[in-house]
Amino acid sequence: MTKEAKCPICGKINERTYYTAEIGLVEDYYYCDNCGYGIEMCYSPTRQYIDLNRGWDFDEIKKIWKGKRE
Repeated sequence: MTKEAKCPICGKINERTYYTAEIGLVEDYYYCDNCGYGIEMCYSPTRQYIDLNRGWDFDEIKKIWKGKRE
């Protein structure tokens, strides 16, 4: 299934894809093409990341993640 979801970092609306089974949520994927934030989960704990291939430097990453981490 897919739904629109707001990026917790920059606020842009993107598509979030997820799959459920009898046990509940089993896969969850989200990527923001604006700031590079993403989440991935496939029968495992959720992994949050910033896409470093976008050319961010460390100071930019600290700036966009400030106060946004769980």
